[in-house]
Amino acid sequence: MKNIFTAVICTFLIGMFSVDSFSQITDALKIRIARGTYSDETIIRFVVGATNDFDGDYDAWKLFSFNAAVPNIFSKDIVNDELSINAMPPLTLSNTQDVFLKIGTAGTYSITPEETGAFAAGVCIMMKDLVTGQLYDMRTVNTYTVSLPVIAQTAPPRFRVFFSLPASIQTSDATCNNCADGNAAITKNGESNWQYAVVNSAGNTVSAGTALSGTQNINGLASGNYTINITSDFSCAESKSFVISVTPIILPVTLVGFNAAAEGNSVKVLWSTASENNSDYFSVERSKDGKQFEEIGTVNAAGNSSEEKKYNLYDENPYSGTSYYRLRETDRNGSSTYSEVVSVNVQNENSINVYPNPASYYLHITLSNSKEKESVVVIKDVLGRECYSQKVIPASDNETIRINLSAAFSRGIYFVAVSNEQKTVEQKIIIN
Repeated sequence: MKNIFTAVICTFLIGMFSVDSFSQITDALKIRIARGTYSDETIIRFVVGATNDFDGDYDAWKLFSFNAAVPNIFSKDIVNDELSINAMPPLTLSNTQDVFLKIGTAGTYSITPEETGAFAAGVCIMMKDLVTGQLYDMRTVNTYTVSLPVIAQTAPPRFRVFFSLPASIQTSDATCNNCADGNAAITKNGESNWQYAVVNSAGNTVSAGTALSGTQNINGLASGNYTINITSDFSCAESKSFVISVTPIILPVTLVGFNAAAEGNSVKVLWSTASENNSDYFSVERSKDGKQFEEIGTVNAAGNSSEEKKYNLYDENPYSGTSYYRLRETDRNGSSTYSEVVSVNVQNENSINVYPNPASYYLHITLSNSKEKESVVVIKDVLGRECYSQKVIPASDNETIRINLSAAFSRGIYFVAVSNEQKTVEQKIIIN
């Protein structure tokens, strides 16, 4: 009679809470275990006002059946109170909850999940069998079967339920189509040690690793569409898409156009403005890889203008092959902004590439299209005095020589000239 009374009380309590208290709630999971005509249930819920301890308004003690044929399922609060209904604070962080069993008769049992209060879309709820490693998706109304031995009431937890919140993504746009300076912050609240892989629209993985905290920053993203694939210790996997757009930095002046075009062995850089306000000067910058830029010349700006102004600057010693150019406008107050980047391809008959510029300790000079042609490298100061001279016969079309600057050169402006029987190419450098 006592066993029957206990079972009736358990059924009454769970029925009372599930009907009266849970009819209008959210974030509540009921797990039912059954074998034959016997069954038991436990409820894990997240509610405003609840704590991790026992809450008289929300929790219910577990009443155990002494009938060995009746399975018992329950959870525990933070101080190990055994509960049939376990209410915890709102689900604002990913959470785990252990589930315990008391099994008096070994056999095959069914496990059925049910959301008595619906969780938000995207929340992943998985239950892991801590003995077999089997995973169960608790957001599908499926009945799973599991073979269980006799389990004492004091045994360790048999299952662990993972409540994993979906990742959130905040993005910062790139500043131009060719600028890989966009960012994405991926957040998994309450989780750490989760793995991620960011894939671009071409299917290439551009960033991957393990996040050791709740937020992982992904830097250096160009504009485009991306997908991030996430797996975690919470036994959940998800994929989310995001977009890095372009928010170009607009020049303080109204820039009508900016372009660069090859003219023989030179590059003509052209731009025009519709209006200018407090502009000081323009700087043209050049790059071999589109990332590291150097200034090649400046042009004074109009200052203040409400009519179209046209400008140009020649790069007399462009790189052989593809070069990238951008325009920097500097105001009279010293602030600067950049245009977008344009590219141009030049196949020079004879050219030199001198770097770095400015230089400090060593100077590198690459001779293009001069294979097996005797050339003379001469460096002169601004007064025309020769500071360095060397004859070279390049073994390839892109031979590079290195000059030690520490001994013979002081700080200042110099001119590097490379001459052969066909022509002379000169470039200005700064030594600091």
